[in-house]
Amino acid sequence: MGEDAHAYYTKRATSLMPRYTGPTENLTEEQIGIRDSILKSRPGTGLQGPFGPWLSVPSIAQPAQTLGHACRYGTSLSKKESELVILLVGSKLDSVTEIQIHIGEAIDAGWAMDLVGILPILGASQGNRGSSPTFLQDVRTHLLPQLSTERERAIAIFVAELLETNQVTDATYASTKEAVDGQDSVLVEVTSIVGYYSFVCWTLNVFQIPPTLP
Repeated sequence: MGEDAHAYYTKRATSLMPRYTGPTENLTEEQIGIRDSILKSRPGTGLQGPFGPWLSVPSIAQPAQTLGHACRYGTSLSKKESELVILLVGSKLDSVTEIQIHIGEAIDAGWAMDLVGILPILGASQGNRGSSPTFLQDVRTHLLPQLSTERERAIAIFVAELLETNQVTDATYASTKEAVDGQDSVLVEVTSIVGYYSFVCWTLNVFQIPPTLP
């Protein structure tokens, strides 16, 4: 199932025709400095993903790079937990490029391919729902049984509820806080990762950025 899901996202992502990949000529000194900083911090991927379009507006690109680094590498969440949050955001926002990029990261972090196989099920609820289950319901039904710890399950519900309703209930806040050892700061970190990667996904979706560029 996971292999089929991987192929599904690969096919969708690689068929994208980019609308805009960012400036390539007549860069300002500020843009060159930001570009060089991004290339230095991302030697394997460089300006792939949202960084090309962001570079067209330096006042957005610079803080976005800083926030992204903090959300990716500067929180107390494990890489496995961070990748869970990122994949949930990608699924909810139907960002096939973000999911395709992070499937490998999630596997490296310790997630099994079974988790990857669930992602299209979660993403399916983003279309014409009618009476079909909501994203949050799908997470409860299909994802939670795959999670091995109460902390992972609490984070998944917190993220799914936030993405579904744009807020979380008092009960969800309290139960998630308890699961992360009473640390409100962890909930700040989770919320920040959701916010940053929503920005990433919207950028990828709007400009139809594929996982790799020529």
